[in-house]
Amino acid sequence: MYQWRWLKRSHGDEVDPRKLLITDLIHEIQKDITRETFPIVVGDFSEDMQDGENKGLRLLMQSCDLVYGFQSQFGTTPSSRNNSRSIFHILVHAKLVHKIVRAGILQDDQGFPSDHQALFMDFHKSLFDNRSQTMLPKHLRILQMEDPFNVEKYLGVLNKLVSAKNLQGRINELRKSFRENAWGNESKKVIEKIDEDFRSSMIQAEESVQVTNKKYSFSTYLKNQVQEIRFLRRCLRRISNHGELDAKILGTAKFFNVEITKDITKPAIVKKIAESRKVLKVLQAEHEELREKHLEVRSAKAAEAGNKTAEQIIKMIKNREKQARSWKK
Repeated sequence: MYQWRWLKRSHGDEVDPRKLLITDLIHEIQKDITRETFPIVVGDFSEDMQDGENKGLRLLMQSCDLVYGFQSQFGTTPSSRNNSRSIFHILVHAKLVHKIVRAGILQDDQGFPSDHQALFMDFHKSLFDNRSQTMLPKHLRILQMEDPFNVEKYLGVLNKLVSAKNLQGRINELRKSFRENAWGNESKKVIEKIDEDFRSSMIQAEESVQVTNKKYSFSTYLKNQVQEIRFLRRCLRRISNHGELDAKILGTAKFFNVEITKDITKPAIVKKIAESRKVLKVLQAEHEELREKHLEVRSAKAAEAGNKTAEQIIKMIKNREKQARSWKK
């Protein structure tokens, strides 16, 4: 529904997502073919192979010189109309057909429960090499492309940065200079600068949509400050709803080491919350040093109590965390 909503916003009410997908896919595959990269396209197109030539799957195959691998092996194409379950499609570029070793269709729910009859295809090992790059795991990829809101935000930020740096204008000027003058060292410097600015713009746009998940090392100093802010916010809600603090809240103020009276006003509590947040921000910036100090205090207390096992464990934790921090730097 997210994709449908954004497509309608971009292209109006008369939008055909399947047609747009096929058009984009053709465009991307044709770019790869011009670079001598021949594709293997796998997908659940939910479309019968026996449909007319104007259908999306046939159009994709004709435009990109793709062959249905099953047909190359058995001389026929399976139809999803012959049973109630649809099947996947594996399309192979014509130059890769001779690398197909075998192909077939699994039986219902064979291998794993599914509402599809899975299609498989094996290729000769000479088709692959060990030089292919491994894709980074998902948690290391900044931009999660399956979220259209993130993609839209990323493109918006990138367009603003490109416009602010006048990259398109600089590229047009470079083209004009190429037509008028010969290639020189100055032109090379201009290209390198444009490339650097565009790359930095992409990185900045990615960082703007990155979901921050900052984790702070535990220490009693951070814990107490966070509890103080939560307590003050509780007091603020109480005054906003009832006009004054009750005895129960005032009694717990000593536990959080907060000086507060029954007749305190709402603006005074808001001011205290703001001050506490400033202190918390300072503590968060120093969270690693506070963590080390916290472990030293715990270790000293364990030594005083004569608990050598606890003391050794705490020292071990301290050394491991210190080593991990050195690796980050």
